[in-house]
Amino acid sequence: MRSSSATDRPSSGAPASTSTAELLVPVSSTPRIRKCRLLRRYKRFLADVVFPEDEHDENGDGDGADGGGGGERFVTVHCPNTGPMTGLLDRCPNAEAWVSVADDPLGRRKYQHTLEAIRPVAGGPLVGVHSAAANKVVRALLEAGVLSDGGGGGGGAGGEEGHGGEGVALLPRLRAGDGSIAAEVSYGGKRKKGASSSAAAVSRADFLLQCGDELGGELVLEVKSVTLAEDALAPPPSPPSPPPPSPPSPPSRLALFPDTVSLRAQRHARDLEEVVRGSSSAPARGRRAAIVFLIQRADCAAFSPSEACDPGYCRALRSAARAGVLVLAVRGEIVACEKRGMLFRYLGRARVELGEDKEEAEEEEQGGGAKKGSSDRKKRKS
Repeated sequence: MRSSSATDRPSSGAPASTSTAELLVPVSSTPRIRKCRLLRRYKRFLADVVFPEDEHDENGDGDGADGGGGGERFVTVHCPNTGPMTGLLDRCPNAEAWVSVADDPLGRRKYQHTLEAIRPVAGGPLVGVHSAAANKVVRALLEAGVLSDGGGGGGGAGGEEGHGGEGVALLPRLRAGDGSIAAEVSYGGKRKKGASSSAAAVSRADFLLQCGDELGGELVLEVKSVTLAEDALAPPPSPPSPPPPSPPSPPSRLALFPDTVSLRAQRHARDLEEVVRGSSSAPARGRRAAIVFLIQRADCAAFSPSEACDPGYCRALRSAARAGVLVLAVRGEIVACEKRGMLFRYLGRARVELGEDKEEAEEEEQGGGAKKGSSDRKKRKS
């Protein structure tokens, strides 16, 4: 949905969009949100938070306990992010966080609150941690057409020269409910004999887009939620107090994915490459494929696969891009709006930096040297 004003939104700690018509996408499933302090995250799906003593929980869910003495209320909440959340938990306990409150008057849910965003650096931007919300946001961006007109001041990689550049049609514009997009579609297939079970599994695409013949037919689309940023953390203030106000600085950090070794993500990249190449495990030729990296923080200007966290994924993504898989990165700002819930404000596309495959470069260099040596020997013989 588009909004020309957002007077009811609190600051997210990052530069606000100067556009007269903002694209805001709801992230939380309910508009009811609450600010809290994150104490710890554990067992992958759980987190403990504490609500300020001056706030009253209207829901009366009873899934927490009084802190005792100070009037603060400790609550266990659902964490919708199964990854390690690298770089987001360094300031725990007491990192600022936001949770959504379930619309559950009958109390059927065990955990009435869901962790939506964390502010890992005091004065920095909120970082969205709801991984599944990335699909919801990308679908809304597709329907708004902002990923199809080549605009937004960003870039991309993959495919023929010009893909991802300004003014180039990238992804089809969709209309809500027109049947041109299907979610959770199986593709890929079993690999060579002796491959691990994870590598042999059939992948499930986030979206299958019906692009029309002018855009190459079907397009298999994978969405990745990005929360890690290079040099994103600063030491906690001493003494602990809000930092003095300072003019906002333009985004300059590098968004990274994944934040740990991900065999699943590696498999997705390889399967998308097979979709484009039309291999035996993905025999439908003529399909296009794309990966959209949704950066859920406003302090990043570019995206890159994380060599330090998962070099295997870096190689797989670069190989897929060389084969013709379109790689896009989208910038956004997470906004906590007490009247409308958690929102994703679209800031445009981010520059994609896939880097260089050092092993492949060394092989090419060695191969070039061998060819030169062979040519020199032929000349001497003649």
